[in-house]
Amino acid sequence: MKISLYSGIILILFACFTVLLSGCGGGSDVTGINPLNASSSGIVEFTINAPDIPGNTKNITGQVINPFVQTIDIYLYNDPGSFDPINPTSYTEGSTNQWRQVQRSSPGSNTWSSIGPFENLPFGKKVAFFVAKNSAGVEMARRTHYFELTPENTPLNDTVNLGAEIGPDGNVNPGNIIVNLNDILYWVNNGTQDAVLNFPGGGSCMSPADPDVIIPPLGMAFRKFIQTGSYAYNRAGASENCNVYVNDHSSATDNTNKVQLYHNDTLVNTYSTIGDAITAAAAGDTILVGAGIYTESLNINKPLTIKGENKNTTIIQPAALISYSVVYIYPSVSGMTDFSNFTVKGIPYYPVKQYGIRAENTAAGQYLNIHDNIVNDISTNSGSYSAAIVVANSKLISGNVSNNVVSGYLGSANNWGIVLWWGNASTAVTITGNSCTGSSTTGQSIGIYIDDGNQVTLQGNQIAYHTGTNDKGIYVDYSEGGPGAFLKINSHNNLQNNTVNIGLALGGYNVPVLDIKNNVISYAIKAGIDIENAGISSNVLTIQNNLISANPAGIIFEPTYSSLNNPPVISGNNITTSGTITPDYRGGGLVYLKDDPPEGTIALDASGNWWGSSKGPSSNGTYTGSGPMQDQGDNSKLANGTGSSLSSYNGAGAITLDRRIIFYPFLSVEPAVP
Repeated sequence: MKISLYSGIILILFACFTVLLSGCGGGSDVTGINPLNASSSGIVEFTINAPDIPGNTKNITGQVINPFVQTIDIYLYNDPGSFDPINPTSYTEGSTNQWRQVQRSSPGSNTWSSIGPFENLPFGKKVAFFVAKNSAGVEMARRTHYFELTPENTPLNDTVNLGAEIGPDGNVNPGNIIVNLNDILYWVNNGTQDAVLNFPGGGSCMSPADPDVIIPPLGMAFRKFIQTGSYAYNRAGASENCNVYVNDHSSATDNTNKVQLYHNDTLVNTYSTIGDAITAAAAGDTILVGAGIYTESLNINKPLTIKGENKNTTIIQPAALISYSVVYIYPSVSGMTDFSNFTVKGIPYYPVKQYGIRAENTAAGQYLNIHDNIVNDISTNSGSYSAAIVVANSKLISGNVSNNVVSGYLGSANNWGIVLWWGNASTAVTITGNSCTGSSTTGQSIGIYIDDGNQVTLQGNQIAYHTGTNDKGIYVDYSEGGPGAFLKINSHNNLQNNTVNIGLALGGYNVPVLDIKNNVISYAIKAGIDIENAGISSNVLTIQNNLISANPAGIIFEPTYSSLNNPPVISGNNITTSGTITPDYRGGGLVYLKDDPPEGTIALDASGNWWGSSKGPSSNGTYTGSGPMQDQGDNSKLANGTGSSLSSYNGAGAITLDRRIIFYPFLSVEPAVP
């Protein structure tokens, strides 16, 4: 905890007392995101702004006046449900609740006791309740602070304002303060004249209800705020209003002042809807949204950072859509748009196409970050498309779609979890750590669909239960005229239980580097990896270190595949299948469905793979040699192992082991899971 004391008559002095950090913070609640913390608990520390007067200050009559704040108690509730706003300090300290107190070593001293941080806190929503008292034990301030501790934000440092200072120049600092219902706020006058605070509304929001709060020099006053709302007040003689924003953070239905607009980390205003904050914001501003249900769709027409308090409890659930979307990102100027920590819910079975979060072409120079959201119920009755997250922007410089959980995209002809359209040669997009869960549908369902995206990296995504006849876990479809740089599907994408169709399908075209590495593809009941087209002849295709469990086929090269100048490298994979090789199902560990190049020319280098047996792959063709296979370089010997089959179904209808495929030496020891 860090406590800042505003003080001084001519000079503002800052006396800070801290749990872990040093230095004095401002009035912003903006919290940084740290790399994922692997532990199950975290740390919180607070920057507390507690305005005061200097120690042993003499007033104009020569009387010595000591600082007001003597102690600050902090009551931390690990379970917000156990917090009683009527009796917030009445609880038993234990594993679920903790208490700390900081105090001056003596009245007038600027030396404060040292306390430890709040450590080993389980992740989740919490309440911290602050009470400031003077040396006589009289309460000066009460402040209720709701927050959430997560693996991403620990150690968390939040700023809490207990009061405001009226400086010698007459300015109020901070000018805007957010408090919770029934909190007590105080003002300290460090000037040499009376300070009069005028509340035009008559002060009915406060107790006592004074329209004018008069504070003598080196004096203080405090008020309890008993109504939610935005309350402007003016210090007599000042040119600008100040504001107290009162919300009821414990309510899921009252969103008054829960939407906070910041410019350069300074609170500008509060709102009850996200849309109003977007309208008022300037490009580059930050909007923080408190937990609650917001029955609105969003039109984000400028680069902004919009962050929900808790992705499970900060819910956007509209009654109508904007451009078929719940959240429509369409900035008119260049910059970064960052959208995170929300549940985005669609309108169930919408009569036409529907999108959850949709980012489209706008001004040049766009950066995009969509992360840590839950998107669900994006369903239609008869529409052509339903998609949870869509990035359709050829003017992006870079984009990131990460750590989102999407489901419930169904009901249309095309149902997609995450879609990337219309990339260009300068666009780099990373799709990482997302979970895409499909469901039974009459149309096509795809977990991640890349259509002319460019410089794309897919990493660490979980894709499951795409069970329709035409479904695919990941589908990459590049047009012949599309730009190309690279496509990397690597590092622990987990495609599981896509039980009727294809784990990963690829159509490459003008994408010179095609990497499919370190993925888990299981329970795909057609093919683990289906290569429809690897693009122009100069492309390079690598399929490496994947775990593929499929039935009937592990890897299929379709008849539409055109041979590359350099044979694709297929190595280090763990491929197991139990499929029967038939013209209907084209089964086997590796299936090559081309009649070219001619015999004697290498089409695929599939050496160095595990085929489910230490004896290597088997052949359903006629084995003419004797003894174990030793060398396939001259294409004179065929496999006769007990593992997955290698096969080719040629145009004449014959099923043979294709001698254009190198698969020796094979791995005799099963490799580890990627």
